[in-house]
Amino acid sequence: MEACKDWLPTQVNIAKRKVPVDGICPVCNKHFETTLHSLWGCSGLKLVRTAFRSLRGSNCGNFVGFQDFLNFCSSELTQEELVLLCVILWRNWFLRNKSVHGGGRDEMGSVVDWCKGFVEDFRDVNAVPVVRDQVQISEPIRWKPPREGLYKLKTDAALNGGLLPVGTGLVIRDHAGNLMASSAQKVEATFSPQVAEAMAILRGLHFAVDSEIEVIVCDIKDLKSRIGDVSVVHISRKANVVAHNLSKLSLLISEDLFWMKSYPPTLQVWRGCCFGFG
Repeated sequence: MEACKDWLPTQVNIAKRKVPVDGICPVCNKHFETTLHSLWGCSGLKLVRTAFRSLRGSNCGNFVGFQDFLNFCSSELTQEELVLLCVILWRNWFLRNKSVHGGGRDEMGSVVDWCKGFVEDFRDVNAVPVVRDQVQISEPIRWKPPREGLYKLKTDAALNGGLLPVGTGLVIRDHAGNLMASSAQKVEATFSPQVAEAMAILRGLHFAVDSEIEVIVCDIKDLKSRIGDVSVVHISRKANVVAHNLSKLSLLISEDLFWMKSYPPTLQVWRGCCFGFG
């Protein structure tokens, strides 16, 4: 882009900016260093021009400037040759700067081979298929009923920032999703999250026994162990919304609350949660 717009800091362009330089090429010390001269016409690039056979016979003196030269190349060269030429021009400018700033002069006869290798490496890298992360669309988490004849108990615990009390909430449903019982209870103690969840299970089991519900499947967050004849299954909180909200409610009540085959008045909204039965 800079070369096409004649923005490269060649000696001629620097002189145009009122910098006190003579505009002569610092490599050949013979001709004015224009963009075309620095990238292709300099005698220091003779080996490069010789190695790049596709432009043999072309004379830089026939072109008005670099853009004119590039237009000619675009019409005369194949796409692959034009790509290689652009890399060569880029490399020529790099080596010119290296030479001017005291970095020595590389063997110019190897420039074309180096550029061919660069193009091949670039194409090899870009030919490797990129495995992009696939967006995982999560399926809605839905309530899974127990087998017919069993009941499912969902429990959750709510902590109060390390303060008293700890809240527990529980919901019991049958295989058809019918609400059998629910409760919001608090414990005047502080526990770790694991102990609080275990306490919620214990409260839930006691409540199930008191409700004469003897065979249950118990879902609770973060626990996967088996306790006697009770299955304990880890589920997402999204599928345990009612029990979770009951546990939060229990932090605000003055006494334990129990409901049999009815929804807590403050949680009637959850009744319309399709068959999600949080």
